[in-house]
Amino acid sequence: MAVRRHPVDLSLDAPERQLFYRKLLNKNLEEINAYWSRLVFAGRTLPPDELGSRENLQSRLERDPTAIAYIEHSRVSKEMRIVLSLPE
Repeated sequence: MAVRRHPVDLSLDAPERQLFYRKLLNKNLEEINAYWSRLVFAGRTLPPDELGSRENLQSRLERDPTAIAYIEHSRVSKEMRIVLSLPE
């Protein structure tokens, strides 16, 4: 049985968030927010939990094995596992 992952995201004003969605999906934050709004309105799912800082994100990834998020390589600890690396 597959483990259900719990996505987490940085706050809207975090530059890493914009960069991540641009690199992964070639979308800006307005397009991403519209996508999540449609899914929520349709009752299909909820958007990722939004954490206020890089430190909160890193802490969540280290203590919650079901969490999945984007993080700089320099912040990856031994408690984390990389599942995808995006080009610089």
